[in-house]
Amino acid sequence: MRLEKQRTKYEKMLEGLPKGKLSLAVVKGKKYYYLRDKGGKKYIGDGNSELVRKLQLRRFLEDYLTKTGEHMKFVENFIDGYSVVTPDSVLAELPKTYRGEKVLGDVGMVFVDGGEWAAEPYEKSTFRSHELNKKTLKGDNVRSMAELAIANMLYSLGIPYRYEEVLWFGETRVIPDFRIYSRKTGKIVILEHCGMMNNRDYYQAFFWKLRQYVDNGYTPWEDVFFTFNSSDGNINTQSIMRIIETYFT
Repeated sequence: MRLEKQRTKYEKMLEGLPKGKLSLAVVKGKKYYYLRDKGGKKYIGDGNSELVRKLQLRRFLEDYLTKTGEHMKFVENFIDGYSVVTPDSVLAELPKTYRGEKVLGDVGMVFVDGGEWAAEPYEKSTFRSHELNKKTLKGDNVRSMAELAIANMLYSLGIPYRYEEVLWFGETRVIPDFRIYSRKTGKIVILEHCGMMNNRDYYQAFFWKLRQYVDNGYTPWEDVFFTFNSSDGNINTQSIMRIIETYFT
């Protein structure tokens, strides 16, 4: 796991750094750094000081390890509680009296005609509609460059999709990025683009949404698919296109 390797690297870096707390005074635009301890503070130089740089690095590494540790704990707790619930698994647990061969014919991830499905009206989310400022080839308005790229790829390949269609699981509202007609399987599936997984609020919202899918019978990489930005935060269009061509065409 890339995050674990990064943490191991930073933990080793931390071992060789000096300890101490910094304080800063700015006088006429010039920065003066001090090392603080119980006896007071001692001037150790300006921003070019090697000791200042190392203490700044220590604080960064400590905060990074703390925050990513919280992230990993959250993910581990989610995985520990994860269990796949599918229509087939529910059917298998029913008493024999109720296991008719055609029970699943009217429920689950139904097989549809892509053209007819794409032409039907649907409930579209109005959440933060002011952010929908990027026009796709199809004519939809989306909120990010990654979503723009995905929508245009789907449209160019002739794959029917719906953007931010509202789904209701009982009284719980969930808004997928894309609902897609997969020509490969003839089913309606979901595609979520995960663009800001380094943002705590974002990934918590993502895992909440994933939990709703799992709890309602959607299986990851069968009914729900995921695309991601590159590690540097940019859009990896080649990776996204491979996923689209592999699973939806």
